[in-house]
Amino acid sequence: KQWYQRRVAITAGEKKKKEELEGEMRAARIKLMDEMMKALEEQEEMLRKTEMMRREEEWRKNDELFKLQELRKQEEQRRADEHRKLEELAKQEEMKRRQIDWEIAQRVRGGGSCEEV
Repeated sequence: KQWYQRRVAITAGEKKKKEELEGEMRAARIKLMDEMMKALEEQEEMLRKTEMMRREEEWRKNDELFKLQELRKQEEQRRADEHRKLEELAKQEEMKRRQIDWEIAQRVRGGGSCEEV
């Protein structure tokens, strides 16, 4: 009978130790899972921030590209306007030259001298 009681006591002690170990293992698994979840959440947050930074950089580059394109258009327009003005001035100079040539020709035909001008 004593042997049986000792065996029951040992078994109860082993059962208690086993339950304690299982509880510790369960707590360790829970802690590990919590740490893994926290690490995953941190990684996800870093990915979100990286993606946002990438988008902001892309927007900034697109904005700079748009500004450069606008500047290029303005410069092309300025050059086109300048070219038109130069062509207009050249036409006006040509018309003045023709007018002077015509007036000279009229005076020469009319018998007048060029000094009367």
